Order: sequence, then C-alpha cells, then structure tokens
Amino acid sequence: MMWGEVNKWAKERGFKLKRIDGLIHWHKLDDPETCGADADIEDVAKAIFNVISDYKWLDHQLKYKA
Repeated sequence: MMWGEVNKWAKERGFKLKRIDGLIHWHKLDDPETCGADADIEDVAKAIFNVISDYKWLDHQLKYKA
C-alpha cells in the first residue's frame, strides 16, 4: 500500500493521518479519542478499517494471521 492512497482513503472517511518520528499517527476527526499509531501503513489501514466496520472482521483477520 502507498501512503497517498491510504491517506486519501482515510480522509474520505473522516480520519487524519500524520507522520511523526517514524510513526504514522491517526485519529478520527469527530472523535479525537479514537486514535492510534503504527510504523506500518498497512497496519494503520487495517486499524482504521476495523474502526469503520466496528471490528466486525477482526476474528477473521486474527485467524488469517495465525
């Protein structure tokens, strides 16, 4: 995944991404307490997807990873 694509996708869904000291910080614009940080853009995209989908697919993701 590329930074520009994930940043645009997140922005369209009401999230803000920012790079600080090697980490990508993200937060939801209308709920700043919904936030996180990670070094990998794929993990940031997955975290935002999980928030958007209300963690509906988290079990599937964990089984796939195992």
